[in-house]
Amino acid sequence: MTNTRERRKLARPREKLMRVHYGPPHKNLFWKVKCKNATKDVTIKGKQLHALNGKAGFTIGCHISNCAMDEENKKAFDPHRVLIASVSKSRLVIVTDIEGDSAHGVLYEHDYGKFVDMNDNKKDNKYIQAHPDFFERDFRFKAPRRRTKDTRGTHEKKAGPARKAVVPLGALRRAVKAGLVSQPVAEALENT
Repeated sequence: MTNTRERRKLARPREKLMRVHYGPPHKNLFWKVKCKNATKDVTIKGKQLHALNGKAGFTIGCHISNCAMDEENKKAFDPHRVLIASVSKSRLVIVTDIEGDSAHGVLYEHDYGKFVDMNDNKKDNKYIQAHPDFFERDFRFKAPRRRTKDTRGTHEKKAGPARKAVVPLGALRRAVKAGLVSQPVAEALENT
């Protein structure tokens, strides 16, 4: 018989199903990635070139995503391979394995929402060229904090019509800020 601590160590870590959006922001294109929480914090080095090459409105190919996918910074994520890095306003998903129609990844948290906004709002690269020291810095990604209590499954399900299609509002807002999707189209997608 094992005690509670040993059972917790043997238990498989929970995997969350995260959406990694790709392609044009007005298209609802995404992969479903089974993510485990990271177990340790990671620090990578940012460069001005990453910011200059960042694509406004995209979760893959933005400034911080370019930093994570840089060959020098991939080593920091060991033992995980870095195939794709997807960045939202508060999370980083590192896709580590793609097999057929299933993908696996590691989830990190970050406090660089302002960098994400700057990437999405950039009209030109003059600010980046004028302030290289702002982008030549270390970026630290943290292992997600543990929940103190699991509340899933405690709510009653409501009877009613089937759920509507989910529109990724965070990715949609980034696309609107970057000017890739017009406001009327965004409102129509939110109301569908």
